[in-house]
Amino acid sequence: MRLPQTEFGFLVNRTAIFLDQAVAIVSAFVFVFFVTLSTCDAQTDNFSPAEIEFFESKIRPLLVEHCLDCHGANAARVRGGLRLTSRKEMLKGGDSGPAIVLGNLDESLLIESIRYDGFEMPPKGKLSPEEIEAFEKWVSMGAPDPRTASSAPIFKAPTIREGKKFWAFQPPQNHQPPVVANTHWPTSDIDRFVLAKLEENGIQPIHDADRQTLIRRIYLTLVGLPPEPEKIDSWVSDPRETSVMIGDLVDELLSHSQFGERWGRHWLDVARFAESSGGGRSLMFPHAWRYRDYVIRSFNEDKPFDQFVTEQIAGDLLSSESEDQRNQQLIATGFLALGPTNYEQQDKELLKMEVIDEQIDTIGKAFLGLTIGCARCHDHKFDPIPTSDYYALAGIFGSTQSLVNNNVSKYVVRNLVDSKLESRINTHRSKVERISGELNQIEEQLKNLGIQVTPKSSAPKSKSYPIDSFSGWVIDNRDANKVGIWQSSTFGSPFIGQDYIHDKNETKGIKSVTFVHLLEEDGVYEVQLSYSANGNRASNVPVTIFHQDGQSTTLVDQTQPTPIDGAFISLGSFRFSGEVEAKVVISNEKTNGHVIVDSIRFLSPQDSAVAIQSKNRQPAVGRMGQGTDANFNITLNQSDVEHSRLEIDSKQLIQRFNRLHSELTSLKKSPPGKLPMTMSVKESRSPSDGHIHIRGSAHHLGPVVPRGFLSVCCQDNFKPNIKSNESGRLQLARWIANSRHPLTARVYVNRVWRHLFGKGLVESTENFGKMGRLPTHPKLLDYLAQKFTQSGWSTKKLIREIILSRVYGLDSNGISTGSEIDPENHLLWKANRRRVDAEVLRDSILLISGQLDDKPGGRTIRKLTQYDLGYQFQTVRRSVYVPAFRNSMLDLFEVFDFANPNLVVGHRNSSTLPTQALFMMNSSFVISASQKLAQQILQSEDSSRKEKIERLYLKVIGRIPDANEMDLAIEFLDSFQTQFAQDQIENGWASFCHALFASLEFRFFD
Repeated sequence: MRLPQTEFGFLVNRTAIFLDQAVAIVSAFVFVFFVTLSTCDAQTDNFSPAEIEFFESKIRPLLVEHCLDCHGANAARVRGGLRLTSRKEMLKGGDSGPAIVLGNLDESLLIESIRYDGFEMPPKGKLSPEEIEAFEKWVSMGAPDPRTASSAPIFKAPTIREGKKFWAFQPPQNHQPPVVANTHWPTSDIDRFVLAKLEENGIQPIHDADRQTLIRRIYLTLVGLPPEPEKIDSWVSDPRETSVMIGDLVDELLSHSQFGERWGRHWLDVARFAESSGGGRSLMFPHAWRYRDYVIRSFNEDKPFDQFVTEQIAGDLLSSESEDQRNQQLIATGFLALGPTNYEQQDKELLKMEVIDEQIDTIGKAFLGLTIGCARCHDHKFDPIPTSDYYALAGIFGSTQSLVNNNVSKYVVRNLVDSKLESRINTHRSKVERISGELNQIEEQLKNLGIQVTPKSSAPKSKSYPIDSFSGWVIDNRDANKVGIWQSSTFGSPFIGQDYIHDKNETKGIKSVTFVHLLEEDGVYEVQLSYSANGNRASNVPVTIFHQDGQSTTLVDQTQPTPIDGAFISLGSFRFSGEVEAKVVISNEKTNGHVIVDSIRFLSPQDSAVAIQSKNRQPAVGRMGQGTDANFNITLNQSDVEHSRLEIDSKQLIQRFNRLHSELTSLKKSPPGKLPMTMSVKESRSPSDGHIHIRGSAHHLGPVVPRGFLSVCCQDNFKPNIKSNESGRLQLARWIANSRHPLTARVYVNRVWRHLFGKGLVESTENFGKMGRLPTHPKLLDYLAQKFTQSGWSTKKLIREIILSRVYGLDSNGISTGSEIDPENHLLWKANRRRVDAEVLRDSILLISGQLDDKPGGRTIRKLTQYDLGYQFQTVRRSVYVPAFRNSMLDLFEVFDFANPNLVVGHRNSSTLPTQALFMMNSSFVISASQKLAQQILQSEDSSRKEKIERLYLKVIGRIPDANEMDLAIEFLDSFQTQFAQDQIENGWASFCHALFASLEFRFFD
């Protein structure tokens, strides 16, 4: 669609741009004002399915557990005259006033009470911070609540038998394309289904889109990038039939690697993909990129969707024919590990249940379009999902290990398969162990001869040593994470840095200090501990080192002096990864004296140069002959015969020690690498059925439920064949991926349709249940689902068939009775005008300005840090490779409705806000791209300004300007030539490019 002529000023005149934004801002405030009025109306109950789901899954269980005994419809005496049985009753309030004030948390007595700021409710104990946060979010949302009155009867959940009558739980039918009156219009069966609905409602579809519109639509939809001007010119002028050209273009783009990058991103939205856990102290996911690359590769290879589903739920349990296949299947299970998780949760049973709940909720929405999570605390209020079915699924995931528990838990990491590398690693490890063992033996022999081997000293004897006076990586206690109260001190010596700390010999087992450090590269490092020794120190301080091979605990006697550099003792050598933080934890559990914590040092082999020194003071100068180490001193008091024999023996030992040590150092400097790792899950060692959790509480257990699936989607008397030594994940995956399942194919086909048309046949892409939207074209949905499974679950075949339909090629503007009968275009009488996604916007700017780095795949976090908050995004790669964090997001993504990585998102919001236009005006990213594009245009071979302007229009918005737009553009550029010096002409072109980038026509496509 072309912009009206009067809007060209928005493109080329700065003053007009600011006026436009002022109008937009005023309009936004007016809109917000009226929305606020409507929200505050107590009678407004038109809540979205997502809001109702939030109430059912988060709020209703808390009200039932903590509130309704005293404030419910059946309470013997309603306390304070307050009922909490409906939204209306809460707004009305009790003796003290309204329980909730919409839009104002501080004035809401309910929030004040659960915060314990005035009233203290519930009286038995304060709610957890997460529960309080849920109530606060609920009130801020407008307190969505489907309950209508305090006297209303308890809602009766639908039975399985009743539920099976609902359309979504009935198998897709094999509908024949309907007969239509206008037989000339359809070009496919899809068109016949759509046209039949239109004719039934008295609507005629509008005309087809022109070629310029179509090529831009297809490019942005399939690969997320605009077509080059030359491609547009050749496509528009091609003499062939448009339908033939569309088929060729679709085949070309589907075969391009950029297709997987675009459509893989759609699935990453559904998979709530992120590279950090979120929360206050967000745990980084350094291996998450492998799952992202797996998804992109799967779409490029057109992996059958049933296989794609099975691999993500149970890929680790599938057989494989090659190492690559095995690795891809293992990586796929990262789907289960990527969720937002509070790994610091100390209640490990609760943490486990929270992870299971998140996995069930994600699988339900992603593959089945069902809000299964609502059945955790009670039978689902709207869909036929009893609590027993929820815990049948929970038993499957409870029999799956998803966590490695510790003070701060972690996700499961598994090695990928590389037999050649593994062989080299084993050979290298054997050599290191053999040489290390021999060195230990020689060291013992030298000790028996009165000779001691010690590392070279790198620090002077002193009470306090500066941190930078030591080799290796030294982490001071001031940079460590402390649990409990530790006392700073400088009384003892020596110590590193400004002070050391001690536990005051109090509250044993409560206090700990955790040192965390990301080493620069993989390898074996010696870990050393510094402390000031004394007789009142603990002789049994537990120090735990977390390394690549697991964890090791050493008891340190801090009454003994520190022999290394006058400050350190060695805790041993361990393998560490350059991608995962090394961690050392010092505890005061069961210790028998003061526990001292000063610093931790990591030494690589090159930092651990060995000096061989005598225990005696006087050197035997010149007596050792050739090959004697200069730092090795010997004093001998034996007779000459004994002296000569000892000299020969020690000389040989020292020479062999030096040779072996050099060989060991060389080996450690050049390790063969490490097996790559991926986020995953694994089977539990003891799979078992699980209990129902009363009201969802992890500690209030009910009866045991056999592991199983959703009864409403199973045949009567169906029982899954889950063996006692299996979790049941593989059986669950195959059940979901079965072509006879009533939901899986429908849900996925609907997602594909949504990405092609901007709106699904079922608008609620994550909810096919009773609270979701009914399909606008149920027979078409069934037809596509049936054909999808029959064609081998091929995404590319499905996309091709839909794009080749005539309905896909309609224009977005035209005159039709649909404007009055179907203003929201549910029946598809025209195309939907759509705003481009945040990634398409950014990638298009980078491509057009000549900056886009199209390198595919690989790890993309620039430098792994401990936390994601405040990460500096500095990349010009495609947006799918921009690190995706839960606490930090690229500013452009935040402004333009990037998917929330905490949720399953099949349908992104598409807001229109003043901040978006202001971003396009003021962003340094857009301004810089405009300058680069201007330089590119000025250096092009186009001879005239008119040709340059036409090329700019084609590059940015996919069409050439009309005569009036050309005149205005020339007039704008002339103003720079007359008002400014010649060297400022480039600024004029940059401003013109900037205006095109900021235009609505660039941000939207028809």
